[in-house]
Order: sequence, then structure tokens, then C-alpha cells
Amino acid sequence: AKWVYFAYKAMKFSMRGARIADFKFKPIGKNEVQDVFKHSQCIVDIEHPNQRGLTMRTFETLGASKKLITTNSQIAVYDFYDSNNILIINRFDPIIPNIFFHTDYNPINPEVYSKYSLSGWLDEILNVEGEKLEIKTKIIEAISAITKAESVKKIDKAIKKVAENLSEMIIDDRKKAKKKAEKKAKQEEKKAEKEAKKKPKKALQTKAEKTVVLD
Repeated sequence: AKWVYFAYKAMKFSMRGARIADFKFKPIGKNEVQDVFKHSQCIVDIEHPNQRGLTMRTFETLGASKKLITTNSQIAVYDFYDSNNILIINRFDPIIPNIFFHTDYNPINPEVYSKYSLSGWLDEILNVEGEKLEIKTKIIEAISAITKAESVKKIDKAIKKVAENLSEMIIDDRKKAKKKAEKKAKQEEKKAEKEAKKKPKKALQTKAEKTVVLD
């Protein structure tokens, strides 16, 4: 909101030289966001102080293979962290060395990069394998449709499609789990029956042995 800009400009010395033309007060379209990413040398990410984990901006920057300046110190524990690509700053006293802008971006290991892709995320979260790959493809297509949709109706339709595919996967998992449990129960039942048949015979043998000893 514009009132926030004017309030900060009045109260913060660092904002005195800021021009209103440098700020956007309306949401920008996806294509414009992608264009900004494409023509940016690095992206700035200032997470909410109470946030836990990474922001979507972080993953967008990772996907675009761009350098990141962030206030989120938790990023240092992730396997894609590289101090050459990611600069962690203090939100109250940001220090950005010029050299950070003059070093090339280090490409992420392909395996690590794939892990944080939509496909890799589905593999890890949903344990996708075998016949589920077809459903996974449908989910990826549906999620892609959400990101490209401009109208609310198209977004709703795409979200419903994702929900349907996830439901199909969950139902399939439940059916398999039920069959597995039933199979295990039958095996346990057969095992118990065999043990029950062995017990009387063993008891008779023991009695016979005692009789021989007494004689």
C-alpha cells in the first residue's frame, strides 16, 4: 500500500532517497515476474521473522539458477547451499560485499536440483513408483495448469484435477494396504493352525516318554 511507503519514508532515514516510481503497489502477472527473474542478477528474499523453513522465493530462485540474498539463516543447512550463490544477511544490519555480484553462479548438482523440482518433490512426499508414475504425470500436468491459469475458473478446475489424482493415489494405496493386511492375517491364521495341530502330538509323546521312565 502507498501509505506504507510514505510512512517508512517519513520515519526511516534509509528511505529518504527512495522514489515512489521504484515500488509497485499492485500484484504483477506471472509473465512479468518471470521476466524480472530473467533479467535480474540476483534475487532478494526477506522472510517473515516468525517463519520456519524456506520461502517460495527461495525455490523460484533455485529453479531460475539465480543468486540469492536472504535474511533466512536456516538456508545454510540445506544441501543446495553454496556461499558463492547464496548470501545470508542480517535484516537489521545488511552487509553485501561487491564481490558477491562479480562471481559467477555455481551450477547445482543435477541430483540435488532434481530433488527440489516438482517431480522430485512428488517422489519424496508421495513415494511415487511403478504404476503410480502415470498418476504423478497427471498431477504435474494439473499443477502446471494452475501456474499458467489466469482466470479463477481455470485455477479451480486445475486444483480439482490435482485433488482427483491425489485421491486416486490414496485410494490405491489403501486398497493395497488392506490386501497386504488380509494376506498377513491369513498367514498368521495358518501358522496358528499348524502350531495347534503340533501341540497334542507333542503332549502325547511327552506322556509316553514319562511312562517308559516309570516302567
